[in-house]
Amino acid sequence: YPQFGGGEGRRGGSVTTVTGMRNLLSEVHPGRRPGNVISTKVLTEAGVSHAELRRLVGDGMLTRLRRGWYAAPGADTTVSAAIRAGGVLGCGSALTFHGAWRPLGKQLHVYRTRHGRAAAASYCPAPRCRHPFPVAVVPIDVAVRQARLCLAAEELIAQVESLVMVGRLGLAEAEHLLGPALAGRLDVSGSGTETLVRLRLRQKRVKLRPQAKITSVGWVDFLIGDRLVVEVDSFEHHTSRDSYHNDRRRDLRLVELGYTVVRLTWQDVMLGWEAACRSILALIRAGKHLGRPRPC
Repeated sequence: YPQFGGGEGRRGGSVTTVTGMRNLLSEVHPGRRPGNVISTKVLTEAGVSHAELRRLVGDGMLTRLRRGWYAAPGADTTVSAAIRAGGVLGCGSALTFHGAWRPLGKQLHVYRTRHGRAAAASYCPAPRCRHPFPVAVVPIDVAVRQARLCLAAEELIAQVESLVMVGRLGLAEAEHLLGPALAGRLDVSGSGTETLVRLRLRQKRVKLRPQAKITSVGWVDFLIGDRLVVEVDSFEHHTSRDSYHNDRRRDLRLVELGYTVVRLTWQDVMLGWEAACRSILALIRAGKHLGRPRPC
C-alpha cells in the first residue's frame, strides 16, 4: 500500500491538528484514506495519539463509523456504508470507486473482514479477510480478483476495460488480472455500454469493428460489414444539446454516404437489449451491412 509522505506539518514528532482536519489529512497519503475514511491504524501510524483522536471526535472533525474506523469531513457515503457493514469496499463497488464504469444497479459490494456482520450487506463470495484490512477500499488488483467470483463476465470486462481507457490499468496488467479465459475478450471501447454491445453482438457471431474511422465523418462506435454503423449513446456523453445536434449531423452525413445508422440509447442497452438486438440482426439478414458506401 502507498506509504506516507515526508514529515511536513509535524511539530515535536506529532501531527499538527490545532488548525483542524486539513493539516491532519495532509499527513496521510491519499491511498491510505480513500473517500476520506481512515482507520485507527493509519491515524496512529501518522502520529495521532489516542487523546488527539478523542478530541477530534469530540470536536466533530471525525465521525466514528465503527470500532477502528472514522469518517473525515466530506467522506464518501458508499465507502462509509461498507465500513458500517463490517467490511471494506470491494469487488465491483471498489472498481467503480477507482474510476471504472458503473454497472446497472446500486448493490453495495463489501469485502467482509473478521469483524463483518452476518447479514449486514451484500458480501462478495471472496474468501473472508482473516486480518484487519488497513484501508477502506481494496486496491484494483484485489477488486478484480473478487469480481471474478461475483460479477457476470460482461460486467467485469466492461469495468476493467474502462479502467484501461482512463489509464488506471495497463492492457497487459488487465489481461493478467482477468486471466486467460476472459483476457481475449478485451478490446477498445469508448464506454461501458459500448463494451456490452460488442460482447453481446459477438456472442451472436456478428463480425464488427469497434472504433472504426470513416472519412469525412470520423470515428464511429461500430461498423458491421461495409456500411452498417451502430452508435451507442452513453448516458453521460450524449445528453447535452451540442452533443445531440452533433450526433444528428454525423448521422445525416453517414446516410448521404450510403451507410445505414442504428443509434442505441443507454436504455436500449441496459433495459431493452433483446428488442435492440433483434432489430440489428434483422438489418443484417436484410443485407444492410453489405455493399460499398458511396465515395466521399
